Amino acid sequence: GKTSLELEGCVSDANAEVLKDTLLRFQLAKAENVVSSLALLRCPALSVQGISRLVPITGSLRELNLSGCLLNEMAMSALGTLCTQKGCGLETLTLTACEVTAAALAGFSQ
Repeated sequence: GKTSLELEGCVSDANAEVLKDTLLRFQLAKAENVVSSLALLRCPALSVQGISRLVPITGSLRELNLSGCLLNEMAMSALGTLCTQKGCGLETLTLTACEVTAAALAGFSQ
């Protein structure tokens, strides 16, 4: 069946530097090749490294929701790379309220 993991506001408090990507790394280590739907909602400190940690689950991941995350050009480029990995099964990418710039979108499509 469909296995979902949702982390909301996971790095939005005063300890953002300490928490940045820690919870994501921990959760994905446990969920490797199991999660088909992942929502990282309103995680402002989600980094390129955090996005690259999604690589181990791209074979099973069908839906990725990054709504409300701050995604700069480097993060969007990392997402584009993630989506072109051999065996990537991603079907739906949701970026609602991400304020993606034209330059960041260009980085995604390269």
